[in-house]
Amino acid sequence: MFNACKQMHYAGRKGQIVLYDVVFAVAVFLLVFGTFYAYYSHNFETFNSEIKMREMQALAEMSLDTMLNSKGIPDSWTGTDVNVIGIVSLPKLINEVKLAKLQSMDYLTAKQKLLFGKYDFFLEFKNPQQTTTIGLQPTDTNYLRVVLNSIVLKGGVNTNVEFTIYE
Repeated sequence: MFNACKQMHYAGRKGQIVLYDVVFAVAVFLLVFGTFYAYYSHNFETFNSEIKMREMQALAEMSLDTMLNSKGIPDSWTGTDVNVIGIVSLPKLINEVKLAKLQSMDYLTAKQKLLFGKYDFFLEFKNPQQTTTIGLQPTDTNYLRVVLNSIVLKGGVNTNVEFTIYE
């Protein structure tokens, strides 16, 4: 009888060891899961911003490249029939007539044709003689923005082009 009690007591101890192992494993799992969850939830906004910035960068590069290296579609476009905005006669040689058409174009239409309507834009042509701006200038509160620069020939003068897109 004494041996039977001893065996039952020993069997109960085995169960406690298994229970401690399970509790320890669950605690480690919850600690690891909680760490990953906290990291992910803390950096989720950063990940989204990075993805959006890359999209904006690609869109800005494509739009500026098209604008400064093509005549547009159709070649002699007007504000109403333009499919793709191009403002040059030759690559990097600004066509003043097309630039004036772009300036006179409604902002929302230009935004749709340049950036597919997703983001706002500001385009600035700056040389020692004059500064020409198109679009809406970003405010300091705009967190996400991409700025691209290029040099073109406008009116026989080297002109710095700054193309900003922002959210």
